[in-house]
Amino acid sequence: DVQIEKFEGQFDHIFFLVAQRGNNTVASRYCSDDKGSKYRGMVLCLDYDDFHCQTREEMVKSVATVRRRIQQVLPYFSRIQFDEAAAVERLVAMSETTERLKNEPLEVYDTKFGIYGGRTGTAARSS
Repeated sequence: DVQIEKFEGQFDHIFFLVAQRGNNTVASRYCSDDKGSKYRGMVLCLDYDDFHCQTREEMVKSVATVRRRIQQVLPYFSRIQFDEAAAVERLVAMSETTERLKNEPLEVYDTKFGIYGGRTGTAARSS
């Protein structure tokens, strides 16, 4: 609610993507099937496993799945050209950055991807 109020009136459309993992009570608040929810049409809830991937092949599949879900749930995006290859390349670069920073101190920060040092992850690799 705070984020919606913060941006309301500044943009024509506001959308949020929420990752659901396990029994996440915050995600479940926004990811209700309630047709009367004030978040309906603004929030797309994705299963964490839909976009948690390690190989390039998994990334290609994940990008296609997420694009399809975005266009199904948020019709506004069905009119927008979506470059899946560019999205995969961005995921690969982000994975490589995570791998590069994993042994760095927490104070090291990559501004492009918002990744801090000390995080674990596996760079994209062929399966």
